[in-house]
Amino acid sequence: MQNFKWLLILLSQLVFSQIKTQAYSKKQIDSIISATYSKSNIKKAVKDASEAYRLSDEMGYGYGKMRALYSVVNINIYTGNNKKAIEYANQLEKIASEENNYLFQVFAWGTKASAYAYLGFFKEADSSLKTAESLSKNLKGDDFYYAMGDFYKRHAEIEEMRGSGPEIILKYDLKSFLSCEKIKNVYRRITVTATQAYNLGSSYSAVGKPDSALYYSRKAYSLSLKAKNPNDIAFGLMGIAEAFKNVNKNDSALYYYNKALPLFLNLKQDYQQQYIYEDLSSIYENLGESKTSLYYTKKAKDLAYALSKKEKGDINGTYEYLLEDNNRK
Repeated sequence: MQNFKWLLILLSQLVFSQIKTQAYSKKQIDSIISATYSKSNIKKAVKDASEAYRLSDEMGYGYGKMRALYSVVNINIYTGNNKKAIEYANQLEKIASEENNYLFQVFAWGTKASAYAYLGFFKEADSSLKTAESLSKNLKGDDFYYAMGDFYKRHAEIEEMRGSGPEIILKYDLKSFLSCEKIKNVYRRITVTATQAYNLGSSYSAVGKPDSALYYSRKAYSLSLKAKNPNDIAFGLMGIAEAFKNVNKNDSALYYYNKALPLFLNLKQDYQQQYIYEDLSSIYENLGESKTSLYYTKKAKDLAYALSKKEKGDINGTYEYLLEDNNRK
């Protein structure tokens, strides 16, 4: 009788664990992951992506694992945790290779390229980017245009960090935008084009074409509202502000910067906060409001100092990681 009771307990535990694992369908997991791309609460986004990865792993859902990891990689890049981004991207590349999924292999190598460049490892960034381009040749249709849009976006990003001229950066940003526009899937096209429209607007500002800069910045904002992505909405607002600042329309610039800043604060996007503080300082100096200008100068410098310390730790950690990786090989 006692053994029978234990058997019942064991069976009930097995049934419960099975119900718990199967409580989520693949469609529901996909929805959880999609939501992480538009969450303004970064900690919640990482937690949800991690949970989605666990659930996908339990049911052997490789596509879910890749999407969840890609979300985590991008969150780490956006928040400046580039060493972590590289580690997660390596994990994503491994799973994508096992799944024979070339699109996520391209994404893995592309995100590694960006993370390496942010840390100043341009040799590794160039090598990763070259691998991403090579893998993209295995794709067709929407996946190919999606991959090439990402490839050219990373290329522009890396050239900017390398200190290349604005014309070179514009060339790659335009190629990325045109690739994204060829995607037939409406939702996918809107989301990726929103991001790239902001980048293109910034590039047009850099080459002294304010009308084009404002056009693409407004396009980025309108597309991001359709996609309901707080990150892209914040960038769209900042792009419009930058375009107005560059033609000395200070009141309009201040209006849009003050709408973008709370979003970046909520998203914990420290680098974007720093850029806005610097621009606010410049605007208020031009307006003759020196006290307010100094206030934002100090905020920008304090944030830059904190980020510099963090970057130094990331760089040292990446050196160690690369050394360990080479030893494993």
